[in-house]
Amino acid sequence: ALIWVVLRDEPSKHPHCNVAEQTLIAAGKPLDAPSTRDTAGRIPWGPLLRSGSMWANSISQVGTNIGWVFIVTWFPDYLDKVHHVKIVERGVMASVPLFVGWFGMLGGGKLTDFFVEKVGLRWGRRWPWGGSRFLAVAAFLACPLLDFSPWAVVVAMSVVAFATDLGSAAGWAFCQ
Repeated sequence: ALIWVVLRDEPSKHPHCNVAEQTLIAAGKPLDAPSTRDTAGRIPWGPLLRSGSMWANSISQVGTNIGWVFIVTWFPDYLDKVHHVKIVERGVMASVPLFVGWFGMLGGGKLTDFFVEKVGLRWGRRWPWGGSRFLAVAAFLACPLLDFSPWAVVVAMSVVAFATDLGSAAGWAFCQ
C-alpha cells in the first residue's frame, strides 16, 4: 500500500510533488529522454527465448541460489540433525559462511572492474561471473566428501558463499 501511495509513473501524478519540484526534476532530464509511455510495449518473447545469454543467466541464477538458499535456511538444521552440533556452536558455524560471503561481495565489484579493464566488457563480466559460479558448484559438490567434520562443511559452505557473492557484481552488471 505504501509503494502504491508513494511511487508514481510521473512526478506530476504524485500528490505531494509541487510545481517547483516538478520544474526542478524536468530541468535535470535530458531533452531527448523518452517518456515511459513511449518505451513500454509488449514483451519480446521470441528474442528472449532464443537468447543464449538469457538462458545462461537463468540457469546460473537457479543453480547458484540453490546453494545460497541451503546456507541461509537449512544449514543450521543440517548441523543439528547430521552432526548434532550444540546450538551456540551451530550459531557460530552457520554465521561463518555469511561473514565470509561479505568479503566476496566487497571484492566482486573490484574484480569485475579489473577484468573489464584488462579484457573488455564482455569477457570482463563473464570470467568473474562464470568462474565464481563454477567455484561455488565445486565447493557445494565437495560437501558430501567433507561430511566427516562439521567444520570442514562450514569451510566448503564459506567457499560457496564467498564465490556466490564474488560473482554477484558481474551478474548484475551483465543483467543491466
